[in-house]
Amino acid sequence: MTFAAFLRSLRNSRSIRDAHLLRVEVSRLALAHNARTLKQLIGGRSLAVVLKSNAYGHGLREVGKIADELDSIDCLVVDSIVEARMLRGIGVRKPILIIGYVPKSRLQELTRLRSVTLVVTSLDQVRDVVRLVHRPLSVHIKVDTGMHRQGIAPDQLLETIAVLRTNKSLHLTGLATHFADADGADETMTMDQIRVWNGVVEIYRKHVGEGEFHVSATAGTQFVEETTASLVRLGIGFYGLDSVRDRSLDLKPALSVWAKITSVKHVYVGDSVGYNATYTATSERTIALIPCGYNEGVDRALSNRGTVFFGSAACPIVGRVSMNMTSIDVTDVSGGVQLEDEVEVISEDRGKANSVEAIAALCDTIPYEVLVRISPSLKRWIV
Repeated sequence: MTFAAFLRSLRNSRSIRDAHLLRVEVSRLALAHNARTLKQLIGGRSLAVVLKSNAYGHGLREVGKIADELDSIDCLVVDSIVEARMLRGIGVRKPILIIGYVPKSRLQELTRLRSVTLVVTSLDQVRDVVRLVHRPLSVHIKVDTGMHRQGIAPDQLLETIAVLRTNKSLHLTGLATHFADADGADETMTMDQIRVWNGVVEIYRKHVGEGEFHVSATAGTQFVEETTASLVRLGIGFYGLDSVRDRSLDLKPALSVWAKITSVKHVYVGDSVGYNATYTATSERTIALIPCGYNEGVDRALSNRGTVFFGSAACPIVGRVSMNMTSIDVTDVSGGVQLEDEVEVISEDRGKANSVEAIAALCDTIPYEVLVRISPSLKRWIV
């Protein structure tokens, strides 16, 4: 690309950015850093990053392309055939693992996708797959080692293997499970699951041979040495957050959310703001409006509690968060604000009052929920 072409591209990018009132910024460098950090953490095992739920709110298409380019990532994990098709449709080439249920009517369609593995989670599903699939398909069996949500019982493993072997188009290539309480303070349940899992792997090896064995999510990496595994599934850690208390991993949050101010007005003593008059001014205030509310991912629980930032100035949320609008107090912003000035709604700086973790704490929820509630309709910008 010539320098002139680069400048034209930069101007076009800024023009497109200026046309959006809201945007989600995702840091390529942070994602690459997190992938390298996690790869080192898990030793010689393969790294699979989880892209379900719109890549934890970061954007499936955008993050899928980045993950496909990173050498430290070996496999991509999605929840559905819809997500798998979307990734293949934009040219993503790395192997894909589908951990969610695929409708019976779409199983044949699944076999036409290159390098896709289906995780089966019940004997009923296995029988349907055996009956309906007539083209080559890689399959992993999920075993319930104690979470009691998905997976066949350990004593059903041999029957499941036998049923799968009745269809020569199916290739049994691995085994999976999931920890229920890897981020809990008490390790008892996790260690019980590990004992069950390691025993199940031995049965698999005896009757099938080697394969891909995977258990851990991000929290489970603290048990990676005790667990028989060749691959590790990592979700929240890839995006720069860790669900393990009192652990200090060198991870960098990758996401921030920005909004442009669409209204500025003054309110006076006794004036209320928003639905149900939950905020009443006790002095003259300057109130700005940003065009995002609970539809876009600003939790209603942040009403009169949350904070956004204009530069280094903290701007409290005042009144009820509406469906598509949130009022903020910009009285203390030096120099004031103008229409289309930008505020930071969610910060990638975990030390700020509007970080994902701080917002989750205010809303009495988990960072996962804060992230996945960011509307897919918002433009994702890779920076």
